[in-house]
Amino acid sequence: LCENCFGKEHTHHHLKYIQNPLLHAGNKQVLGLRTLAVAKTNGGDDTSWRDPLTGWTKSDAELVIQQAQQGIDNYSNRLQQILKRNEELSEEELRLSRQRLADSERRLQDTMSDGWRQLAWASILH
Repeated sequence: LCENCFGKEHTHHHLKYIQNPLLHAGNKQVLGLRTLAVAKTNGGDDTSWRDPLTGWTKSDAELVIQQAQQGIDNYSNRLQQILKRNEELSEEELRLSRQRLADSERRLQDTMSDGWRQLAWASILH
């Protein structure tokens, strides 16, 4: 919020929270790794031991880490798709621009040739 809005009731502002999927997955992964580290130290071989912070067991933490990694991979794959699509669109735009430039140069040359022909015919006929 800006200085003018801070601490005031927002009657006309519409704030929308948008979760960053990469940040969310990274946080879950860190919490899962923390749970595994704490379980190794405090839980020992007890499979029912739960992390006091997250409430996850060791198997829960392993599942969360796997899901977080899948989320990171999905985000990365989607980002690569978007970048590839943008590159393809840029290349197509460049190709079309070059084509339009070549067409306009060709039309300009045709116009100049027609002008020279008309001038030549006019000088021959007069």
